[in-house]
Amino acid sequence: MKNLIRYVMIAMMAVGFTLPSAGAVNAMEKVAVLPIINNVEGDDMVGQIYIKEAIDMFNYPDYEFLENDALTAAIDAEKFNKEVPSEVALQRIAKASGADLVVAVVLDSLEDKPVWPSAERILEMDMSGTTVAYNAVTGKYYKHHFSDDQQIDETLTSRWDWKHDEFQKMMRREMKKITKM
Repeated sequence: MKNLIRYVMIAMMAVGFTLPSAGAVNAMEKVAVLPIINNVEGDDMVGQIYIKEAIDMFNYPDYEFLENDALTAAIDAEKFNKEVPSEVALQRIAKASGADLVVAVVLDSLEDKPVWPSAERILEMDMSGTTVAYNAVTGKYYKHHFSDDQQIDETLTSRWDWKHDEFQKMMRREMKKITKM
């Protein structure tokens, strides 16, 4: 009798542990990350940072990146210049590519400049842009204008790329907000 109860308990535990993971397999969202619309002249590194943060946030097994001909054709058909993609444009891209989530970023400025006059050498960040996303499953559209104008002592920035580090932090925060929509 004890052995029978043990086997029943083991079977119930096995079923209890496998049921939650069975539902997670079907919850995979297909994500289309559009190339960054970079309005900052001569700064190609922001595109790499943006894609890296998107890959880190929208990783397998919860998300699947879309890279197919339908997505490329849908992006090309929209002919984005320097403006923020509209909700309708993101909806068309989602429908044409089969994406559940479409993400785009427009970067308008990213520079650090000295603050004059000041007793110490101070740099001020000037970063602004817009993040947009469309969730085809929920029908929600996300649009957020981000900006950063913090100041730092210039001597602290001599050993690392301060402005790109701050841009990376901003992209991480924006991607986290998108996952919650």
